[in-house]
Amino acid sequence: MGHVAGLISLLARRFDQAVERCLKGIEIDPGYPLLRLWLGMAYERLGRYQDAVRELEIGAGLVGNIPLAVGPLGFTHAASGNRDEAERLLQQLLALKEPMPADPYSVALIYAGLGEKDHAVEWLERAFQGRFGWFMLFAKGDTRIDSLRGDPRVKSILQRMHLEP
Repeated sequence: MGHVAGLISLLARRFDQAVERCLKGIEIDPGYPLLRLWLGMAYERLGRYQDAVRELEIGAGLVGNIPLAVGPLGFTHAASGNRDEAERLLQQLLALKEPMPADPYSVALIYAGLGEKDHAVEWLERAFQGRFGWFMLFAKGDTRIDSLRGDPRVKSILQRMHLEP
């Protein structure tokens, strides 16, 4: 249950608390991938990019580099100034084909981190249209898309999700 407590803290933007909760969970089960992913996301939001990359890479390795892990890792590389690695991870996601194409939310995150607003919004729309679960879960409180929230297209998406008036 440590990963649920960590996720709740992450979504509530209580990043120090998320770190604490995830670290407690890792003491019990160091190989639980969601703990590593949530911890990496919390570190990223605290500006602790090296720690974030380490945890996200561990989490990605544990889950086989699925988009849920690659998107946050790509965003973190972009946010930390490692544009080349962020773009490499973006291309990795875009190259995914059926039966498991790229998760649009993960792609949108990397575009947001790279500052490519139009592409990010386009992929957020795809995430909404496809009802992708991670977008539905994270959309309300995800700080990684805060730079996009003022865009009328994003406001429209959030309104259609009943997350904005």
